[in-house]
Amino acid sequence: MDLGEAPARLQEALYRGYTGLVTRYKSLLARVLVREDLPPSSYRRARRLIEILSRILLVAPIIGAPLLLYNHVAAVLVLLAPLLAVPASYIAAGMWRSIRAYGVDQEVPLLLAYLLPYTHTPRYIADLIKDLPASVFKRMQGEAERLQALLDAGEDPLRALRRLADTTPSKKLSMVLKDYIAAQSLGASRSQITVSLLNHALSTIREYWKRYTELGNLVSEAVVTAIIAVSALTPVTILTGQGLGPLGVIAVLAPLTGAGILLMARPEMGEPRPPSYITIILLAAPLAASILLYTNRIPPAILLLAAASIVGEYWWRRISRSMERGIRGLRMAGEAAKYRGDYEKHLKEAEGAASKLVEALTSAVRIAGKLGASTAISTISSVLEEVSTAIKSTRIHALVHSILAIVAIGLGIYTGRLIEEAAASSGIAQQGVEWVYSVLRASAPLAPLPAVIVYRGRTPSLIPSLVSAIILLLL
Repeated sequence: MDLGEAPARLQEALYRGYTGLVTRYKSLLARVLVREDLPPSSYRRARRLIEILSRILLVAPIIGAPLLLYNHVAAVLVLLAPLLAVPASYIAAGMWRSIRAYGVDQEVPLLLAYLLPYTHTPRYIADLIKDLPASVFKRMQGEAERLQALLDAGEDPLRALRRLADTTPSKKLSMVLKDYIAAQSLGASRSQITVSLLNHALSTIREYWKRYTELGNLVSEAVVTAIIAVSALTPVTILTGQGLGPLGVIAVLAPLTGAGILLMARPEMGEPRPPSYITIILLAAPLAASILLYTNRIPPAILLLAAASIVGEYWWRRISRSMERGIRGLRMAGEAAKYRGDYEKHLKEAEGAASKLVEALTSAVRIAGKLGASTAISTISSVLEEVSTAIKSTRIHALVHSILAIVAIGLGIYTGRLIEEAAASSGIAQQGVEWVYSVLRASAPLAPLPAVIVYRGRTPSLIPSLVSAIILLLL
């Protein structure tokens, strides 16, 4: 071998080894990020991400090696970046899949309501799912995209649905599709398929609201317990000056965390929703009032909460009436469809309920026709009535929890004043007195929030927060 060719051959061998390493790295990332349940659009994004991460592998040694000369800690981080990218991608992909599954689960009852009127028509469910209206089914679009890709690849509708059922991250959607496939394979009649979908729709919606009611009671009780504990610790904190930091964290973060959990977990089906800006106002007002109360500006906080309370009560009144109109409209539409009457005007009245469940049903009924509409409409009407009953059943618990939260804050401040006066007359040193009062004042408008969110969802009442602020003024 010519000695002059040695460097070139060595360089070529290094290049091949390095490109082979990059290829294997891409393959590893593909196994982590690219899964069978990815919609085509997400698949393309995952491929682009793999290319970006593989380029990091190429650049990392070039940047990291010179930094090693200076014993720089950043060099280690840069050199380890390609390795850390693999577990980070795995965790991110798992979290994204869980979020997708939760979103699809939330829309399964809407899908069932949408499919019910079509069970008496010759259309395949596969065709209906791939053409779901994006205005109603925002989170189900990925599954519709995947089903469309399977059908475009030449799969027959039943086999495409089976592939979708086997690979979807949503267990509820998988169960519904597998039951439908089994019924079709056994030659079940359309009426039997309708009954199967009805049972799924009813059981799913009931399960969601039952679980939410249980979660709501648990979270609001936990928050009230935390507030009572903070109030009970007030005298000790004033006398010892210990635990000031944890006291503030618990008093403020507990109700905020509880409210956030309950808002995110709230089922979207069966309940009208106010405009997003109304929910933002009703959540921002107690937070702003909390900041004002922390700085001991009680009158401005009361005015702010009073104004926001008027907005909240106005919208809650509108939503309550809307839900009642929706239930009544659906009930009358079901009767009209049953006796071959004109149900269109009643459906228009029901749409005023602004519920996605009603919107999904009415959009399907208008296309599918009257055949089978009566059963579907009557069923969804009974579901809405159950949802309304479930919401009302939380009223007593929510009222009790909000009262307990208000009383706990008031008692904490009142007890603190008594201890402060007694300590001052006895010559006992006190530490962090103003900090304790500031924390209790700041938590006053936030403490009732989880309880009222359980009862009124995205239109929480701010009257308990207003009452709590007024009690502070009196104290």
